[in-house]
Amino acid sequence: DFSQHPNVLLADVYAGPSLARKEMLTGPDNQPYLAQRRNTEHRDWSFSAGLRASLLLDRHFLVRTGFHYDQVNEVFEYADPDFVQVIIRQTTQIINGQPVTVIDTLGVEYGEHYQKTYNRYGMLDIPLEVGVEVRNGRYGLSLNSGLSINMLFWKRGAILSPIDGQPAYFTPSSGTVDVFRRNVGVSAIGGVQWFCPLRPRLRVFAEPYARIVLRPVNLPNHPVQQR
Repeated sequence: DFSQHPNVLLADVYAGPSLARKEMLTGPDNQPYLAQRRNTEHRDWSFSAGLRASLLLDRHFLVRTGFHYDQVNEVFEYADPDFVQVIIRQTTQIINGQPVTVIDTLGVEYGEHYQKTYNRYGMLDIPLEVGVEVRNGRYGLSLNSGLSINMLFWKRGAILSPIDGQPAYFTPSSGTVDVFRRNVGVSAIGGVQWFCPLRPRLRVFAEPYARIVLRPVNLPNHPVQQR
């Protein structure tokens, strides 16, 4: 009874699918590398989930915070039909009393180099939102917007190296290239929630939302700016 209790504390648990849109930009000199990245990286279905506490004030006004998790999934797929691998052996021999390095070619392999890797980007955030809620009979609608502060940004997968154009892993501590920031910073968020009470203290809801990370997620020295 919101007329008798205009200030209410709500707790939400939610999960659902999401689809991430990626934007990549670079200068004229790196356009070939950008084209290669676009040809090898393809988006996949992602998901989000969270726990949220909302304080409803005067029956209609909302203040919200909690924990929100986004996982963005991609498919990295690379094929080189003209792959050539040279197998060499390097030894040190003593010639005329001096150590000399000798390199022998043991063989050459020809074939196709194919690699498929599922890239994962996980972001754990604390959202800070305000909103307004209205009800009409058994149903209701709320509008919410605010900022989301990133607490954790983990990543795993492969990307084309800007040095030689070959696949390289960017997974921290075990990768071979540094591509992404340690933290994505602040995001702008907004959503529309439709809800229906099932019992006096229980409701179900659907909430399409949008999130925009405000700064590029790559390191400044990487040739492609990724948002």
